[in-house]
Amino acid sequence: MVKDEGIYVTSNSFKKTLPYVQNRNLDVGVPVRVISRRIELGPPRHISLKLGLTNWNTGELTGSHLYVKFHYIPGVKDFLVFRELYDKFVEEDWKPEDRFRSLNDDGKWKFGKVKSKAAKSGRFLESKFLCYVIEWDEDYNNLHRSVVEQLSPWEMERIPDFVGKTRRKEGMFKKASTLEIRAVLYKSSPADWPPSGDQDAECKRLSSLVEQVVDLHVAYPFVERVNFDEFPDYALCIEYPIDLKTIKARLDSRYYRRIESLKLDVLSLATNAERYNSSSARITTHAKILRDVLLHFITNSNSSQDVRQVYHDIIRKSSDFYCGQLRDLEGVGAYGK
Repeated sequence: MVKDEGIYVTSNSFKKTLPYVQNRNLDVGVPVRVISRRIELGPPRHISLKLGLTNWNTGELTGSHLYVKFHYIPGVKDFLVFRELYDKFVEEDWKPEDRFRSLNDDGKWKFGKVKSKAAKSGRFLESKFLCYVIEWDEDYNNLHRSVVEQLSPWEMERIPDFVGKTRRKEGMFKKASTLEIRAVLYKSSPADWPPSGDQDAECKRLSSLVEQVVDLHVAYPFVERVNFDEFPDYALCIEYPIDLKTIKARLDSRYYRRIESLKLDVLSLATNAERYNSSSARITTHAKILRDVLLHFITNSNSSQDVRQVYHDIIRKSSDFYCGQLRDLEGVGAYGK
């Protein structure tokens, strides 16, 4: 898309790193598992993924790897799809004139019809990626004219019978309900949220704890996101800004599919503070204490200890504090000095 839209010029050395250039024997669609992720500031800012190829049937890693770089720009299609969604939608056999609906980025349903099936690329005739030519009932700007584009089967679903005929015919936008949105999201398995295996229960418990942690003295600089107007260089130094308010919102919305993703955000609170300030800065010590408090409750789901009790236990173990007294904060945490 970057090349087709002329967004910026890609170098020949970069083009040589593309997966289907490095390995021309790759199938048109391959099952993978994310091994690692790295955010690179650029410009342009992008995400680098190391993907391990897996066996279609067993899900076991094969030992081969792919490296993918991408960044979010308007119009980018979903080229990475959760396996359970792929399996659910890829075998759907859409015919010309079939009606469908699709959930857009604003959480609203769009309605349209299938015109034909055609491979996006002549090189990959069997690919399911953008293989359906469709026509929307109306465009995003409500200009009352049809718009033709290509979609992948995992972006389309049959219109349920309970959706009103008027809406189905006229293609009017309809806000998706919470249940409808969750129905198309990744379904966490018990193994994703050890030891209880209950995502809802763990997210509620940890959201309540984050609410208590926010009141701790060391938490103050990390409650809100950094003010980029006040600290414009922060965005150039920190690839992945995070704060307590965002973590709580993600817990409440069930954004975290696995508990390991939550841990990554908590760890980033400390690594960001250290990178922007220094390892010896007082605020870095505070960030590490905050990190340790949160990790204690994340990894000890049955802990009956009070948040402040755990907090003071961690303080007493820190050589940077005397008699349990906190010094004045210095440096930048999650919002500014």
